[in-house]
Amino acid sequence: MRYISTRSDFSTESSAEVLINGILPDGGVLVPEYLPFYDEAGLAELAPLSFNERVVRILHDFLPDFSPTRLRECVSKAFNKEAFPSERVVSVVGLNKYLQHEYLLEMWYGPTGSYKDIAIQLYPELLNLAATSMGKNCRYCFINATCGDAGIAATAALKDFPHAEALILYPQRGLNDVQRRQLLDGRGKNILIHPVNAGFDQIQILTKKICQSEEIRQAAVEAGKLVVTVNAKSWGRLLPQVAVFVSAYADLLATGEITAHDKLNVVVPSGNLSNLLAAWYARQMGVPFRHLVCASNRNKVTSDFFSSGKFDANRKLMHTIAPSMDILRPENMERLLFELSGHNYERVNAWELALSNDGGYQVETDILRRIQAVMVGGFADDNAIMRTIREVYDRTDFAVDPHTAVGFNVYGRYEQRSKDEAKVLYVSPTSPYKTPKVMSNALGLGKGAASVPETGLISDLAKEIGVYLPKQLESLINAATPAATVAATAETATAIETNTAADNDNTKANVAATATVDETDVVAVDNIKANNMTAMSQSMSKPTSQPTSKLDVSEEPVSLILQQVMPAVLEFVRHGCD
Repeated sequence: MRYISTRSDFSTESSAEVLINGILPDGGVLVPEYLPFYDEAGLAELAPLSFNERVVRILHDFLPDFSPTRLRECVSKAFNKEAFPSERVVSVVGLNKYLQHEYLLEMWYGPTGSYKDIAIQLYPELLNLAATSMGKNCRYCFINATCGDAGIAATAALKDFPHAEALILYPQRGLNDVQRRQLLDGRGKNILIHPVNAGFDQIQILTKKICQSEEIRQAAVEAGKLVVTVNAKSWGRLLPQVAVFVSAYADLLATGEITAHDKLNVVVPSGNLSNLLAAWYARQMGVPFRHLVCASNRNKVTSDFFSSGKFDANRKLMHTIAPSMDILRPENMERLLFELSGHNYERVNAWELALSNDGGYQVETDILRRIQAVMVGGFADDNAIMRTIREVYDRTDFAVDPHTAVGFNVYGRYEQRSKDEAKVLYVSPTSPYKTPKVMSNALGLGKGAASVPETGLISDLAKEIGVYLPKQLESLINAATPAATVAATAETATAIETNTAADNDNTKANVAATATVDETDVVAVDNIKANNMTAMSQSMSKPTSQPTSKLDVSEEPVSLILQQVMPAVLEFVRHGCD
């Protein structure tokens, strides 16, 4: 299979090169020139297979250089019983046994309770396969930008992973107590974690520039290391998510919930757009998804774009109770625009240049028309999210997390207005235990006060909702909570309360009929000395000035932050975590 760049005429037919290359030297990312297609018979063949076997089949269609046997080994190692003790990687469940109309795609059975566990557990195994096939015997260094869940999943996948070390950068403000505890508990002898006084979008740009730096690449070569990415830009990270959406449809076929002629709407809580784009690719491959519903929180840059064709990131990043969606520059928008433009990299370059220089762009009518043929966009504020969590629980007995609740809220209003009677698949990307304070308050458990650490609420929440508790989250129940974490929790809760009060309880739908359709930049590195990490920590986490109800982030340009951190990053590439 041939893969092409979104920014130039670069192409490759090497499956190994596709996995190893995340951000290309031209600034673009790789996409398949053509997609495999599954007709009704092809989808029917997938139905009786296990999830693992479906993943192997789809991986092989996209990575034909690797035998099914080798890919099966990678999948078995990634989705093992230690990482997925419930023996489920994903689950498709009906919300009402008497009315086969609504289904939930639960993607959070991995060790950290996030859908990102699926791809990030598998990606290192695929990287090893790629490196072996290329005759490379090197170490991997990852530099990972995260707004929470991707970095947490990376620590679980990479901790003690042979020949790999990681530096994970996260916003100093914006993580809730549980995310912060998960992230910091992920520290190990091969993983370093540091806050940055910047928003997630700034950190994404920062890590992209680091990945593209010739100085970094040269230092990695000299140290015998491989610079790679495991973020939303990496095809190796996105491909397993494509497999999840194809498999979800096969599950419904296998149980008889749908027939081969049924079309399905898919509702996707969207931040970095990896799941939305994965669902779009599945649709292009023959899976009969009808509409793809992009559900945003108050950082509604994508739903606004799907409505108007104007992408405008010139707005304040809002801190919401669905924190993994607090993003203004989704990484996978570039792939989507490349696909919608008919693989026209000149148009993509123009849009990306405008985004870099002006913070946005306006797409032409043909692109907007293609978006609106398939996509529906809408958003929900914090009050609406809280209300929807309770409504869904009362109506279905399912406890959905804030991100999933955004989807229910947006789709409920779309369904009322459009009278669309298609069956619907709601994507549930995150375990409800990752936001126990929000869940406790929404469900009226009465223990969500700001003075109570979020981790202290997990046990009571588990007794109430009775759903699977991922092992890393379970480990937080009895763990001591550092005083600094408690203080940060209270600060976050205050910001959330202020933000919620400012919201309009009558959340604006901004729902528009719309067409075609994640987070983490990661670089290869190895060793670093304590004094260098101290310098890095000081330069990355300068004190913020005045807290507000919005994310209080550095106004410094990324270029200046890059100058501050580059010496320490170079040391990390050269010397790793020692």
